[in-house]
Amino acid sequence: MNGSAQLSPYPGIKCVILRSHAVSSGRVRLSSGDPDSPPVIECRLLESAEDVATLVRGIEAVRAIVNTDPIAKLIEVEVTPGAVEGGASLDVAEFVRSHTEPSCHPIGTCRMGVDEDAVVDPELRVRGTENLWIADASIMPDAISANLNAPCMMIGAKLGRQLVAKGRWRTA
Repeated sequence: MNGSAQLSPYPGIKCVILRSHAVSSGRVRLSSGDPDSPPVIECRLLESAEDVATLVRGIEAVRAIVNTDPIAKLIEVEVTPGAVEGGASLDVAEFVRSHTEPSCHPIGTCRMGVDEDAVVDPELRVRGTENLWIADASIMPDAISANLNAPCMMIGAKLGRQLVAKGRWRTA
């Protein structure tokens, strides 16, 4: 992708298949002791065969829906993943592996919890520091099947109320 988009010269529909609760798990780690060095981000998408199988079933479900009337009457051809000659399906699992990208809602890089491995405690304080809190999706220990805007606003409001109650933050 080069940042530009063009409309197709024909009418079409697009369905996006999303694995909301993936088994595969990535990580973010330091690349060096230099704080200006970018972190190493390892998405590790599709590390689990279960994630690939779920996405394949998603494509099969969409195909079943669009091959049912009345929508089937409106569709002339499946462009992607597409079909090969004779109507045989392409290797959908291979298509999934070569076309899957991370979604735009990463969570959990600074997981909140009560155990030693949690970066943030239930009061949103970063363990081992003073006067440092995190209030965004990175503290979420588990993914949700929705947009993150509302939960992030709730997390921010929780921290704001805590800080106001403790006299650490004043409202205008």
